[in-house]
Amino acid sequence: MGGTVPLGYDAKERKLLINQEEAKIIATLFETFIETESVTETARELNRIGFATKTWITNSGKIQRGRKFNKATVRRIIENPLYNGKIKHKNKAYDGLHEAIISNETWQEANGIIKRHHETKIITPVSRITAAPLLKGIMNCGICGSKMTPTYTSKKGKRYRYYICSASSKGNNDACKVGRIPASEAENVVTSQVLNILKKPEFVVRAISQSPKNFAENTVIGHFRQIEKVWDELFPVEQARIINLLVKDIEVRPEGFNIRIFKEGINSLSNELTA
Repeated sequence: MGGTVPLGYDAKERKLLINQEEAKIIATLFETFIETESVTETARELNRIGFATKTWITNSGKIQRGRKFNKATVRRIIENPLYNGKIKHKNKAYDGLHEAIISNETWQEANGIIKRHHETKIITPVSRITAAPLLKGIMNCGICGSKMTPTYTSKKGKRYRYYICSASSKGNNDACKVGRIPASEAENVVTSQVLNILKKPEFVVRAISQSPKNFAENTVIGHFRQIEKVWDELFPVEQARIINLLVKDIEVRPEGFNIRIFKEGINSLSNELTA
């Protein structure tokens, strides 16, 4: 009925006919999304393979080249009932005259994941136990300066967490040498450095000097000697608060991390621990 022809189809005599080459892109998109349950990871995989959105010619004869996939593009395709052989009109789906590229089972599975993620995002409470990723907002890509944002993939029911260069995730810097790093690895490195700071003699001495008079010196020293055990007993939100109190920012480079510490944060934390 006019407008841009969707990826996966060609228009002929006002009818949609499957474009076999483009249909492979659509099939790969749905397959990857169902496997990873992530629009970000799906866009990244499509771009890695070398796929692009549809190239088309305007009425004036100008060629509009296909572009790299992003999260919004992937989600629009997944939610479009056109690929299931339907036509949407006034929020209702009707059987179309065109052939489906994706089976009803696959389309329902993919959209079920979208719906589940949306519902989870709305109802999950922020409590002492559920908290944002430990390093969210304080870690940057040392190559391009973009924020390292938390993401994850799901494979065979198991979730794998990562921090990824936001420019890379949006397809603006696929050549980024940092790319993505495992979340647990990054968090363990930073936590280890923070705990090492807390065990330094000068920090312990400061804590002793600022502790109440009825607080035995040996008690203070004992707490800091067992700092790893104390840390493990904290709720995630409390761990994140301490990290944000001490760490100014983290620069991630292929060769390692550069962690900058707030001096003021050390004093504030020392006061808290001995209050």
